[in-house]
Amino acid sequence: MKILQHSPQGNRYSRPRKSLIIAAFSLLIANPLLVRASDGGSAATPSASPGSVEKSQLSQSAIALKDMRDVLRRLHRAALDLISEVEQRDMVVVGQPELIQPIPSKGDPHPGTMEEMITLGDALPPRKKWLDITMSEIEKMVALLKQERAAIEIQPDKQTAAAAPLKELDDLLTNIDSQVNQLKTLTAGPKYENIAIGKQGLAIFEETRKVEKPWKELVQLFKK
Repeated sequence: MKILQHSPQGNRYSRPRKSLIIAAFSLLIANPLLVRASDGGSAATPSASPGSVEKSQLSQSAIALKDMRDVLRRLHRAALDLISEVEQRDMVVVGQPELIQPIPSKGDPHPGTMEEMITLGDALPPRKKWLDITMSEIEKMVALLKQERAAIEIQPDKQTAAAAPLKELDDLLTNIDSQVNQLKTLTAGPKYENIAIGKQGLAIFEETRKVEKPWKELVQLFKK
């Protein structure tokens, strides 16, 4: 059976060019996936090798550890802000400015000075707006800590070595979470206990410092 092709010039018919048929047939042979796609099939994707999966997990864990340290630093500062807020006191100047160390060089336009001051009375009541802002920051940092911890995956060949620092890290994060929950109760108001809030803030501050040890051990483990 001959295949005729309509010619745009008049009513004449001509055979399709052999070169086009051969080119199309060659394309189908070279790209069998095109045929499968036209039949409603889907092209198979190559599976990742075990080595590439391990490298990906290692990379994600290293990023999570780095981000965890940044979160801990912010939580550390927020705890200090909280302590500072509950330790505010009325201060009055009682003397003239005095030179403090280091002694500035001659002609220094900005010499270091301080004024003699005394403290009047007990700590002032903490300001609700600053407590709320600081607590919001602390709660966000704790949520991020949990997120970064969940992203840390230990490879099978490192699980034994990572067991101790990982348990220590988990225990400290659990302590921090518990202390923050207690702090939320203390800062709910309307009445605030300066000493109780300060002690709880100090406990969180100390726990964030303790995390440094297992964190460093895990970082060194991932470098091996």
